[in-house]
Amino acid sequence: MKKLLPIILLCLTTGICLGQDFKPYYSNNFNFGVSYTAGRLNDNFTAGFDDDDIDFLGLQFDYIGLFHLTPKIGVGAGTGMRHMVHIGNDWENDDDWDLIKNYLSIPVYAHAKFRFIDKRVSPFLATSIGYNFRVGSNKSTEYWNGSEMETRSSISSGLLANAQAGVNVRIGRRIRISAGPYFEYRQGTLRNAYWSQSHDGNLQEGGYSSGGSTSVDLHMLEVGVKVGLSF
Repeated sequence: MKKLLPIILLCLTTGICLGQDFKPYYSNNFNFGVSYTAGRLNDNFTAGFDDDDIDFLGLQFDYIGLFHLTPKIGVGAGTGMRHMVHIGNDWENDDDWDLIKNYLSIPVYAHAKFRFIDKRVSPFLATSIGYNFRVGSNKSTEYWNGSEMETRSSISSGLLANAQAGVNVRIGRRIRISAGPYFEYRQGTLRNAYWSQSHDGNLQEGGYSSGGSTSVDLHMLEVGVKVGLSF
């Protein structure tokens, strides 16, 4: 890290010097993406299930405020929304309890973007790092042996990092459209809790096999395509 920081500072200084006749400006950036996400559990929690992966199809929206320091370098911050829907039936056990159905979160992150050439059509690289905040949880109710069984599941907040490569196309002076593939990593914890409600009204809490709630680390690797508008 100590060796990497001087290199980054040198690149920024060089870029600013080369663009000394350039007047810095601020742009609004809106991105829309579609994706496939593979979630990997690093625990034996999946014993008795068909798979130790949990897969999603997703949509994401981002707003990024970007300060263009030179014609090629921009830094800023962003937020947005991530929505993923579980696909397949690998996370349903013999009693048909679907442990996680969808995942909604709001990210907050720092962002940097580099364009290779200052032309009307230019390739670019962009990267972000920040934190992803969970919104809500999943709840399902089943009836088993005369008792009401309630299940709550969620994926916790956690670290977020992504990278995108693509092409910018300038339309007029400031408007740009962009498109390209991206990769995103999100860290979280899959949490499940189970309750059973008997006919006499006594509430009992317990895990699926031996009692207690369950918590396991989940690493989500997302790949997709984004399109964007900047002005």
